[in-house]
Amino acid sequence: MRQFVLLLCFTATLSLHAGPLSIGTAKIDVTPQTPVRLCGYLARKAESEGVEQHLFARALAIGTDAKDACVLVTIDSTAISAAFADSVAARLNKELHIPRHRLTFSVTHTHAAPCLTGTLVNIFGQPIQAPEQAH
Repeated sequence: MRQFVLLLCFTATLSLHAGPLSIGTAKIDVTPQTPVRLCGYLARKAESEGVEQHLFARALAIGTDAKDACVLVTIDSTAISAAFADSVAARLNKELHIPRHRLTFSVTHTHAAPCLTGTLVNIFGQPIQAPEQAH
Protein backbone atom coordinates (compact mmCIF):
# COMPACT_ATOMS: atom_id res chain seq x y z
CA MET A 1 0.00 0.00 0.00
CA ARG A 2 2.87 2.35 0.78
CA GLN A 3 4.19 2.01 -2.78
CA PHE A 4 0.78 2.89 -4.21
CA VAL A 5 0.53 6.01 -2.04
CA LEU A 6 4.05 7.06 -3.10
CA LEU A 7 3.11 6.49 -6.73
CA LEU A 8 0.01 8.66 -6.34
CA CYS A 9 2.02 11.44 -4.66
CA PHE A 10 4.60 11.32 -7.44
CA THR A 11 1.84 11.45 -10.06
CA ALA A 12 0.16 14.43 -8.39
CA THR A 13 3.47 16.32 -8.21
CA LEU A 14 4.31 15.44 -11.80
CA SER A 15 0.94 16.64 -13.08
CA LEU A 16 1.47 20.06 -11.47
CA HIS A 17 4.74 20.63 -13.34
CA ALA A 18 4.33 18.90 -16.67
CA GLY A 19 1.93 18.22 -19.49
CA PRO A 20 -0.78 15.59 -19.71
CA LEU A 21 -0.10 12.23 -18.11
CA SER A 22 0.02 8.96 -19.99
CA ILE A 23 -1.08 5.85 -18.15
CA GLY A 24 -0.49 2.29 -19.24
CA THR A 25 -1.40 -1.05 -17.74
CA ALA A 26 -0.44 -4.66 -18.39
CA LYS A 27 -1.44 -8.03 -16.98
CA ILE A 28 0.16 -11.44 -17.51
CA ASP A 29 -0.78 -14.90 -16.22
CA VAL A 30 2.05 -16.31 -14.06
CA THR A 31 0.26 -19.47 -12.92
CA PRO A 32 2.66 -22.44 -12.71
CA GLN A 33 1.98 -25.11 -15.33
CA THR A 34 3.09 -27.97 -13.07
CA PRO A 35 2.35 -28.93 -9.47
CA VAL A 36 4.36 -26.85 -6.96
CA ARG A 37 4.64 -26.38 -3.21
CA LEU A 38 2.43 -23.49 -2.17
CA CYS A 39 3.81 -20.85 0.13
CA GLY A 40 2.19 -20.55 3.52
CA TYR A 41 1.13 -24.16 3.85
CA LEU A 42 3.73 -25.50 6.25
CA ALA A 43 1.64 -28.55 7.20
CA ARG A 44 1.01 -29.48 3.55
CA LYS A 45 3.35 -32.32 2.55
CA ALA A 46 2.75 -32.43 -1.22
CA GLU A 47 2.62 -30.20 -4.27
CA SER A 48 -0.52 -28.42 -5.48
CA GLU A 49 -3.22 -30.48 -7.16
CA GLY A 50 -4.53 -28.29 -9.94
CA VAL A 51 -5.50 -24.65 -10.34
CA GLU A 52 -8.54 -23.03 -8.73
CA GLN A 53 -7.57 -19.44 -9.56
CA HIS A 54 -4.90 -18.11 -11.86
CA LEU A 55 -2.05 -15.94 -10.58
CA PHE A 56 -1.12 -12.69 -12.30
CA ALA A 57 1.55 -10.02 -12.46
CA ARG A 58 0.18 -6.56 -13.18
CA ALA A 59 1.93 -3.31 -14.05
CA LEU A 60 0.85 0.32 -13.95
CA ALA A 61 3.01 2.95 -15.67
CA ILE A 62 2.38 6.68 -15.28
CA GLY A 63 4.32 9.61 -16.71
CA THR A 64 4.34 12.51 -19.14
CA ASP A 65 6.84 10.71 -21.40
CA ALA A 66 9.27 7.78 -21.35
CA LYS A 67 11.89 9.82 -19.47
CA ASP A 68 9.78 10.36 -16.35
CA ALA A 69 7.57 7.27 -16.33
CA CYS A 70 7.22 5.45 -13.03
CA VAL A 71 6.07 1.85 -12.80
CA LEU A 72 4.30 -0.17 -10.10
CA VAL A 73 4.43 -3.95 -10.50
CA THR A 74 2.14 -6.11 -8.37
CA ILE A 75 2.60 -9.87 -8.28
CA ASP A 76 0.27 -12.54 -6.91
CA SER A 77 2.82 -14.01 -4.52
CA THR A 78 3.63 -14.11 -0.84
CA ALA A 79 6.99 -12.43 -1.39
CA ILE A 80 9.66 -11.72 -3.99
CA SER A 81 13.38 -11.54 -3.40
CA ALA A 82 15.60 -8.50 -3.83
CA ALA A 83 17.49 -10.46 -6.49
CA PHE A 84 14.27 -10.98 -8.46
CA ALA A 85 13.34 -7.27 -8.19
CA ASP A 86 16.86 -6.21 -9.20
CA SER A 87 16.81 -8.58 -12.18
CA VAL A 88 13.50 -7.19 -13.45
CA ALA A 89 14.70 -3.62 -12.81
CA ALA A 90 17.91 -4.20 -14.77
CA ARG A 91 15.95 -5.62 -17.69
CA LEU A 92 13.51 -2.68 -17.72
CA ASN A 93 16.42 -0.26 -17.55
CA LYS A 94 18.22 -1.97 -20.43
CA GLU A 95 15.18 -2.41 -22.68
CA LEU A 96 13.04 0.64 -21.81
CA HIS A 97 15.50 2.98 -20.04
CA ILE A 98 13.40 3.07 -16.86
CA PRO A 99 15.76 3.75 -13.94
CA ARG A 100 15.50 1.63 -10.77
CA HIS A 101 14.30 4.56 -8.65
CA ARG A 102 11.18 4.83 -10.85
CA LEU A 103 10.16 1.20 -10.32
CA THR A 104 8.51 -0.36 -7.29
CA PHE A 105 7.12 -3.80 -6.53
CA SER A 106 4.35 -5.08 -4.32
CA VAL A 107 2.81 -8.49 -3.73
CA THR A 108 -0.74 -9.49 -2.91
CA HIS A 109 0.58 -11.77 -0.16
CA THR A 110 -1.40 -14.79 -1.23
CA HIS A 111 -0.67 -18.12 0.43
CA ALA A 112 -1.89 -19.91 -2.69
CA ALA A 113 1.18 -19.08 -4.78
CA PRO A 114 4.56 -20.80 -5.11
CA CYS A 115 7.36 -19.97 -2.72
CA LEU A 116 9.90 -18.31 -5.02
CA THR A 117 13.67 -18.66 -4.82
CA GLY A 118 15.23 -16.50 -2.12
CA THR A 119 11.99 -15.87 -0.24
CA LEU A 120 10.78 -17.43 3.00
CA VAL A 121 13.54 -20.02 2.84
CA ASN A 122 12.70 -21.37 6.27
CA ILE A 123 9.31 -22.76 5.17
CA PHE A 124 10.35 -25.62 2.87
CA GLY A 125 14.11 -25.34 2.75
CA GLN A 126 14.24 -25.31 -1.07
CA PRO A 127 11.73 -22.91 -2.68
CA ILE A 128 11.12 -23.26 -6.42
CA GLN A 129 13.08 -21.13 -8.85
CA ALA A 130 11.42 -18.15 -10.49
CA PRO A 131 10.99 -18.80 -14.24
CA GLU A 132 13.85 -16.52 -15.37
CA GLN A 133 16.22 -18.21 -12.92
CA ALA A 134 15.31 -21.74 -13.98
CA HIS A 135 17.28 -21.68 -17.24
